[in-house]
Amino acid sequence: MYPVEINLQLFDYGGEKLCLALVVDLTERKQLEEEKRRKEEQSRLMLKGIPSPAWLVSRERRILAQNKAAASLFGTKVGDYCWERVLGGGNLPDEYREALKKKKTARRCREPNATSAEETKLWSEMSR
Repeated sequence: MYPVEINLQLFDYGGEKLCLALVVDLTERKQLEEEKRRKEEQSRLMLKGIPSPAWLVSRERRILAQNKAAASLFGTKVGDYCWERVLGGGNLPDEYREALKKKKTARRCREPNATSAEETKLWSEMSR
């Protein structure tokens, strides 16, 4: 047995009543939905297990998920745009806030993987 979707249509053809049945195999769709659910659960568990602040961010730069450390340290919420509270530096220690100002690393809406070596070093130091 496998999942299917069936659409039936009754119509007249040359004075006869006919039934047209369209059957669509949903096996691949169900497999993709299960894979998506599994990946979402895996991401959720990974975020939960990271002791440092961590976020899952969409291509539109909205926070899709975060761990407790991110929420408590930065006060961010799922749906926040562009890490405004994180990159704005409002909750950071003075030394990091100054480094952000000095190097202008607080640019909004920057691609997550488009960071410089200095920014990577700064953020890795902050997450210790």
